[in-house]
Amino acid sequence: MIPSNEWLKTWNEKRALLACPNNLNDYFEETTVAGKKIDHLELGSVSIPTGEILVRDPLVYIQKDAEPYLIKVPKGEFPVTAAVVVPDDEDGARYAAVKVQFTAYDAIRFEEALIGTEDLIDFNEGEFFGFNVDAGLACVLDKETLNHFCAFQDICTIKFRKKISSNLGRQIESSIFAFS
Repeated sequence: MIPSNEWLKTWNEKRALLACPNNLNDYFEETTVAGKKIDHLELGSVSIPTGEILVRDPLVYIQKDAEPYLIKVPKGEFPVTAAVVVPDDEDGARYAAVKVQFTAYDAIRFEEALIGTEDLIDFNEGEFFGFNVDAGLACVLDKETLNHFCAFQDICTIKFRKKISSNLGRQIESSIFAFS
């Protein structure tokens, strides 16, 4: 999707507000962040054949009409690392941040990824858009991968004669937990 000229004008005016105030490299270089012990988990790699990426909850928000982020990234295979909060008396283990390493260098600026339809008019300092995580999961995927996944959903829908788009994850989750 190509954003409107009005949206782009507002985006340029508010761009400084979209910058992260923290150095997110710390999550992947330090062992403690914000008073919490951090461990690092190598998750493998992500294939990005088009440079158009999305981040979505894979069990709920992967849909045909999902738009990739406005700014393209390099094409290729890239390592993915999670910064995980080490469980303590107050918190359980959880992902604090996930990084796709596009180059051998640390990022020098962190800015919220947008798709070009967000309402930026009333956007203020300290606010963010993020993405919905109804199932508590997240995945980074390329636009091409999105198309293949949606084609798989369509085949399953035809084969099983029922709509499984947003319920696919819940069906898989139910099957997994039934065996545990």
